[in-house]
Amino acid sequence: MNLKTVSIITLSVLFAGTFLFAGCRPGPGHGKKGPDPKRILKHMDKKVKDLELNESQQAEYLKIRNSIEADMDLLHKERRETGTIIRSELDRKNPDMTKIAGIFKQGRDKHEKYMDKYMDMFIDFYKKLNPDQQKKVIDEMKKRMEKHGRRPRPRN
Repeated sequence: MNLKTVSIITLSVLFAGTFLFAGCRPGPGHGKKGPDPKRILKHMDKKVKDLELNESQQAEYLKIRNSIEADMDLLHKERRETGTIIRSELDRKNPDMTKIAGIFKQGRDKHEKYMDKYMDMFIDFYKKLNPDQQKKVIDEMKKRMEKHGRRPRPRN
């Protein structure tokens, strides 16, 4: 694969991961009860503002943002419902761990679908950016990777 293909794939995964796995660990936009959609969207807005979008790019971003916001609201609601179901099962005298595992697998599968959706949205948006904006996105991704400790693997 050439450098451009690898860069696009890397950016897609990181962009999608920002939204999908936001609840996996505490950090910006996260509270004790999981991700805070408003804080995550505010963070997205701040990063996009740095790109200085033109009118058509801004309209495209708002379309993506609204879709993500709706998805996050739905996922938040489903997460609460799933938690209730799991707690109910765990409170039984003999909890069915197979049932609980199945619930977690369904959630994982749903997240994979959202990741695919967000990667596609990101690539479509990225293609509409001018070269200077694309460079800003790549520079930000590199900075985030360094911040999160991406180091070469130790040799055996």
